[in-house]
Amino acid sequence: MTQADLILIIASYVGASLFLFLGYWRGGGAWNDKFGIPREEADKLLSFLTFGLWKERHVERDIDIDDNALQKKLSGKWGEYIIMTLAAIGVLIIDTVTPNTSIYTLISDNIVMTVIIVFIVIVLIFIHSTNVIKRNKIKCPDSDKLYINELKNGYLLYNFYTTIIYTLGIYLILMVVCEYMYDKQKIHVLSQDLSLLIKESKNYIHQDIVLQSYNEGIYSKVLTAFIDTKTQLTPGIYIIALILSLNYLVSRTPIRYAFDDFAELISRYFIIPILIVLFYSIYTYFYSFSSMVKLAITCIENQHMPYDSIPWEILQRKTEITTSLRDKQNIWGFFSMFYNTGGLTAIATGLLEIASRLRVQKS
Repeated sequence: MTQADLILIIASYVGASLFLFLGYWRGGGAWNDKFGIPREEADKLLSFLTFGLWKERHVERDIDIDDNALQKKLSGKWGEYIIMTLAAIGVLIIDTVTPNTSIYTLISDNIVMTVIIVFIVIVLIFIHSTNVIKRNKIKCPDSDKLYINELKNGYLLYNFYTTIIYTLGIYLILMVVCEYMYDKQKIHVLSQDLSLLIKESKNYIHQDIVLQSYNEGIYSKVLTAFIDTKTQLTPGIYIIALILSLNYLVSRTPIRYAFDDFAELISRYFIIPILIVLFYSIYTYFYSFSSMVKLAITCIENQHMPYDSIPWEILQRKTEITTSLRDKQNIWGFFSMFYNTGGLTAIATGLLEIASRLRVQKS
């Protein structure tokens, strides 16, 4: 991660936080009514976030809460702030595992594209907020103009928050795509070098020591490609973990009240970006990297060394290389790479999502 990216992400986080809180402040009672978290659900959320300490504190002190207090809601800004904070941490992690690209570079080198993206985001957000206000005008009586005015006032500032969040999210995706293309090009160059090395090795088919040196070079190229493939897939796997985590919090915890109908939309379509990332991960591994491994294995196995005259160490090393390459070529090689590139986090959050859905179905 570059220093410029760190400053940009922190500045975006501070600016978004400011407009988030100002939006809810200007929205007044209307925003608290529409996006607030019911007090009973808020207590569950606080208990979840504090590992039960919030609930224990209430039980020990035996606080009496009147009926009016129970009817009040916790401002939805706290739910959104939790989600934004976790998303910011996820952005920092993903930025760290994309060493060859940066958000700041993408923005500074493509000013016109940045202006276009921001303009499109602003237009879409304006259309969305206008539709929300129109729907509430239909639901609310004509006499309740204060409610509609508070919704409008809240969105005037809140829209700056969503503009920052969505723009940064778009550039995060662009950064991952650029990292993917960069690593793809590196693997392509390695593949060309490997083909050249294999072609040269055929000139020494009867010189076992020289030939084994070429085998070591071939194996080294494949290992380098393996590392580059891991670098290529890591950001996507972390994105899967981030999407699953945020989806769980938005759709399976009391935070969902802060997102209104948007929570159901996220829960319904969150699987689409995950499937896209998984598809490209599998495609990259089995089409790009695995083809290199197959080429290397074919070359080494087709070398007919005179077993009665070459040292046993060379035969043993040749077997070790071939076995290692075969392990990387099969499906277990992919799962091993997936596990070692943050896949454990993605699997854990995925299991949490499945468990929560099963629990909802049973209840």
